[in-house]
Amino acid sequence: MAIPSDLKKANYIQMKNSIILVAILLVVFCSACSTLNITEIRNLEKRGFDPLRLKPGVEPNDLRIDINRQTRDNRVNDSTTQTESTPYHPLGFDLGNGLFYDISGNLSIRIDYLLNYSCEHDFVIERIDNPERKKSITKYTFHNDSLMISFPPKEKMHFLYHSTKLGDSLSVMNKKRLEYAIVKRDSSVVYRGERRVWNTIFQCDHDICYLDKKREVNKFQKIGKEIHLEGFYFIVESEDGKTLEFKSHGRKHDTTIFTFIKGDKEWFIYDSKYFGRKFEFKDNDFLVYLNNRLVTKYRLIEK
Repeated sequence: MAIPSDLKKANYIQMKNSIILVAILLVVFCSACSTLNITEIRNLEKRGFDPLRLKPGVEPNDLRIDINRQTRDNRVNDSTTQTESTPYHPLGFDLGNGLFYDISGNLSIRIDYLLNYSCEHDFVIERIDNPERKKSITKYTFHNDSLMISFPPKEKMHFLYHSTKLGDSLSVMNKKRLEYAIVKRDSSVVYRGERRVWNTIFQCDHDICYLDKKREVNKFQKIGKEIHLEGFYFIVESEDGKTLEFKSHGRKHDTTIFTFIKGDKEWFIYDSKYFGRKFEFKDNDFLVYLNNRLVTKYRLIEK
């Protein structure tokens, strides 16, 4: 397979515009909010991150917390378009420390990493939105290789998918229909349907991967303490291993979009104006704050 040396210009511009749009929307949304507690951030006794890595991975449950979510415009009619979040993709890259970058360009943190359970074994997770008022509760139950969802206090469970593992390969069924299969080979991971291959990740060596999207091929690379994602977006680990910076390439200089630090029980992801998210661990709970407001609570019921 011939690998192009550079990304196609259109792909570069689309990725760049998506990241810029997310940053702008975050600033606009947060302009009416209080920031994170700056003193709390500055006084945090920072703990070291695990080294960054570049490893093809799978996250089939959509149980993630967004760091940078891509968007797309959908045409409603001849004169109206609607901007919506790009759906998660199950195939992507595990980058270490729970970070997952899917092949649709969404960067997130995996819930299974945060709550220390395996998404391949039985688990029950509860997500509470607006926890102080308990506005909405969603319960995820993975049992006998099937994922189901319910909305307490209602007990009715809705089937989402059934998975089958054969060696290193995974197939996901919706009733009797194959949704997709992910097949792991010696140097590649294939995402496919029943009749054809849709995407392939080729791992050339430990630190270089290529993603074949059929219309384009994108390069992913780990260089020292940096991981470069599709040529425009990259993550940098500090020399002491206690800070991760999410950056974008510019014509004259690189720009830091978010900074990520963590302590024993509290983690922070924030921009240059201290707008962002705080994560807090409490027993079996994981709390997510948008600036100073508690927005979501995740609870591990059983594993």
